[in-house]
Amino acid sequence: MCWERNELKEFPVRKILIAALIASTTLLAACNTVKGAGRDIESVGQAGSDAINK
Repeated sequence: MCWERNELKEFPVRKILIAALIASTTLLAACNTVKGAGRDIESVGQAGSDAINK
């Protein structure tokens, strides 16, 4: 009976750790996506500026 209680206590911890891992992975991927989009927008702006200045 005592080991059953320990398993029940560990289960939510594992669930929380897995959720935290998934969330952090998603946030890192989103950060890279936003950074890439910012670079794309910047390069389009630079190309437009170069075209106007020529």
